[in-house]
Amino acid sequence: MWKARSKRQSYMVIMLHWINNEWVFKNIVLDFRYLPVSHTADNMKAVILDTLKEHNLQHRILCCTTDGAAAMKAMLRVLSLDTEKDRRLFGRNSADVPSFRIWCVAHLVQTVARVARGEKADIVGKV
Repeated sequence: MWKARSKRQSYMVIMLHWINNEWVFKNIVLDFRYLPVSHTADNMKAVILDTLKEHNLQHRILCCTTDGAAAMKAMLRVLSLDTEKDRRLFGRNSADVPSFRIWCVAHLVQTVARVARGEKADIVGKV
C-alpha cells in the first residue's frame, strides 16, 4: 500500500518477481491500483485476486512479500485460503506448491532503525 499524503489517496502496487528458464531474475509491476475503500483484508484481497485472475496467475503464486502491517497479514491469511481452495478446484498441484509470506527486508530494516532511534519502542516484540 502507498498513500499520497497530499490527497489522502491509497494505492496498491502488485509486483511480480520470478526466475525464468535461463535462471535470470525478472520482475514487473503487474498492477498499480487506486484503493478508494478502507484497507481491510477483504478489500485488499479483492484487488489482488482481481489482478491475478486478469493475468491468469492465481494458481502460480508461491509467496507474497509485504510489510508487517496487521491488515496485510490478515489479507494474506484470507488470500491463502482462497487461492488454496482455487488450486484444489482447478486441479493444480497445491500440495507441491508452498504458500507463505515474506516480510519485506526494506520495511524490516526501516522498522529496526525506528526502534533503535526510540520512535517505535512498542513494536520491538513484533520484529
